[in-house]
Amino acid sequence: MKMKQFLTLVCVMATFGFAAVSCSDDDPVAPLEFDVSITSETANFEVAQQDTIVLSATVNVNTPANFSWTVDGVTQTSTEPVLKFASATAGNHNVTCTATIQAVPKSTTVTVKVVPATVITFENATLDADGILRKGTLIGEDDYEMGDFWEAYSEAGITFRSYEATAFTFWCGFEISNNHDMTTAGYTNDASVYHQSGHSGSKFATCYDGGPSIMGPGYESEFYVSDGTDKIFDHVYITNSTYAALEMINGGYGKPFTYADQDWFKLTVTGIDHTGATKGTVEFYLADFRTPNSVGIVTEWTKVDLKSLGAVQKLQFSMSSSDNDVYGMKTPAYFCIDDLSIRE
Repeated sequence: MKMKQFLTLVCVMATFGFAAVSCSDDDPVAPLEFDVSITSETANFEVAQQDTIVLSATVNVNTPANFSWTVDGVTQTSTEPVLKFASATAGNHNVTCTATIQAVPKSTTVTVKVVPATVITFENATLDADGILRKGTLIGEDDYEMGDFWEAYSEAGITFRSYEATAFTFWCGFEISNNHDMTTAGYTNDASVYHQSGHSGSKFATCYDGGPSIMGPGYESEFYVSDGTDKIFDHVYITNSTYAALEMINGGYGKPFTYADQDWFKLTVTGIDHTGATKGTVEFYLADFRTPNSVGIVTEWTKVDLKSLGAVQKLQFSMSSSDNDVYGMKTPAYFCIDDLSIRE
């Protein structure tokens, strides 16, 4: 009887022992299944030559991952899930992101199209002793015989127009400058940008949109394709002038801007083709206090996309503000631009 019980116990132990061995830690573990994907800030994978597009990688599991990037097979320095991609070479470029989780790598590749483009930097402008260029080549006298239109500056087939009255002290349109006095308030400092420099160099363009309000139609601030054809303006960098910024900060002729008053200062860009037809508008707030989360006064060079205007022959600029009286806008109608990109 004892022998029979012993044999039964042995059989039971053997059964459980076999089960334990079959579930031991030595058994292979199935690798983690995941995918990696790439998106862009613009919802597509197209960027103008010499411009930057931000690519972001994500994985579809809630597990930490290590990232690496290559562009056309060349390893990039970024080990983050974000890559800032730019190229001076037009054409298609293969961008690959590899995410590694638990020693398992997964990769995905997107094709980024770099569109040929020319960038106007204003760095070739010859400035006067005050660091300003307002009059270049004479375009012609105005209809009132009170002043002249000027080609203030021309680069890459784009003409920036200005107007200067001879009958009284007045100008409007574009001027080229390298002034960055951020402390002197008032119109005597109307050529300064409210920044330490231009976007990519020392020079930039300042625009005063005072023509229509002072002189009437035909005195709009504009630049245009010199040969009269239509082109696609890709983007431009914009920020405030010192004159406008300090007025909005401290008040003067106008009021200090506040969130309590929900103040705003807006630039409207209108695209017009060679037939004179308006193709569309782009709006950009140089100051926005309309909600508690709004940006306030713009103090950095900010990229403004212009592609939605399509192919146009000229861009006209107009300004509006929440601060007005019976005579019109009290906020100084000035802004600054740099690094204008035109698709070839």
